[in-house]
Amino acid sequence: TLPVPMMNIINGGSHSDAPIAFQEFMVMPVKAANFSQAMQMGSEIFHNLKKVLHDRNLSTAVGDEGGFAPTLEGTEDALDTIALAVKNAGYTLGDEFMIALDCAAAEFYVDGKYDYSKFEGDTGVIRTSKEQADYIAELGINVWEKWSIDLRYQYDTDTSSSARTAIRVKYRPGAFKAINVAYRYARDSLEQTDISFSYPLGSRWNAIGRYNYSLPDNKALDQFVGIEYNSCCWGISFLSRQTISRSTGETDSSIALQFALKGFSNFGSKTSQDLQRDILGETRF
Repeated sequence: TLPVPMMNIINGGSHSDAPIAFQEFMVMPVKAANFSQAMQMGSEIFHNLKKVLHDRNLSTAVGDEGGFAPTLEGTEDALDTIALAVKNAGYTLGDEFMIALDCAAAEFYVDGKYDYSKFEGDTGVIRTSKEQADYIAELGINVWEKWSIDLRYQYDTDTSSSARTAIRVKYRPGAFKAINVAYRYARDSLEQTDISFSYPLGSRWNAIGRYNYSLPDNKALDQFVGIEYNSCCWGISFLSRQTISRSTGETDSSIALQFALKGFSNFGSKTSQDLQRDILGETRF
């Protein structure tokens, strides 16, 4: 049986003039029935990717190993562009196709650090080994138009075991609409599940909520539910919350009320606004 092919479709690093530090971005047709079908599926992605790049007025010239070498805005842009090409070809990323990376990080490893400016110019950052591992672990891509998956994984070579793992699946069908399901693990520190939502209840009302549960402790660490009303001139929100105090381990319950006049300062707690921003994904997971 032939292995699943990894098809190089975007080139960076030393293999092209594209301002991307990573050297190869590849797709894997993992659901192909045979090698011939895998080649056909990969070819369809390649041609759809060419059209995506052409529609953005980006170069469709190829690099040293046959992948495109466009002037993208970085690694995340490359991943999102591939995700769009997979979608346009009628396939599902994360099911029928996977993405593989050959970072070739040794090419920009200088004086004990990863210097992205070697390939990315003034916009390139310099990362330590730990920061490099965290960055690769945190790369997320949009899988479908309304769905996204954020994956993080860090492997500890000293102990040959997982140091950190996190996954979040987010459904965002529209403005102020989001449903998140997450799992987090940090060795000797935490293991949690998390469910949160923000959803309109009409043109002026909006509901938010969260349930954060610790598996080792077998109890909820943070849970809240709130409702908001916004008009043209003013807004009001009500939030009921129960948390576990980090300092004492005791349960704290609170009720927050916020009133705001548009164009003026808010009265009351700003908690509900901050929580909604977290749920909608405007801050990092």
